[in-house]
Amino acid sequence: MALGYCLEDRIDEPGEIPIRGEVIDLFPADAGGPVRLNLADGHIAAIHHFDAVTQLRSEECEAIEIGRAAEPEGDASATLLDYMEPGTLLLSPRGEKRRKRFAQLARSIIARLAGSAASDLSKRLLSRSVTDLANDRD
Repeated sequence: MALGYCLEDRIDEPGEIPIRGEVIDLFPADAGGPVRLNLADGHIAAIHHFDAVTQLRSEECEAIEIGRAAEPEGDASATLLDYMEPGTLLLSPRGEKRRKRFAQLARSIIARLAGSAASDLSKRLLSRSVTDLANDRD
């Protein structure tokens, strides 16, 4: 389907639509739950929220908004810049310096976390070894 919804026998998750006669169940991808559309003479007669597990409908709703369930097909080689309006791109001469500083901070944090994890692991292994030795003596 054009908006990325899948025809299914029943609704289990967002993006699915079962159609049974004049009843269409729909789980909008960006909604908190499914809705049931009741048709009469080719028009929507009623819209209700419902529980997908029990299939019991609850309160009626006036309208629903149906968004995309999947990204549209497109040019796989397109970048974000291809979708932006033409304009001026400003770059700071200090940008590279900030990027290098950020990378340095990230490496420092990773090293500190890795050292901390290694230290914790060695402490646990050491305490386990001592405990195992004590148990072996008993």
